[in-house]
Amino acid sequence: MRIRSPDIDDILPGLLEGRRRVHYHLGRDADFDLTPIGWLNRVRAQARQGAQPPQEFLNSATS
Repeated sequence: MRIRSPDIDDILPGLLEGRRRVHYHLGRDADFDLTPIGWLNRVRAQARQGAQPPQEFLNSATS
């Protein structure tokens, strides 16, 4: 059983900001896959305020 910290949704988008690439193993946990994509979209939504979203989101299962 996986226990998820509620703080992760506040912390991770900030850690993604300013990174060139994000590597993530898509397909390992289908229920969780939408979560990092949501974090990426939060950073992209803040681009007008100066946030720099990652340029690449790579599937580490194939790279």
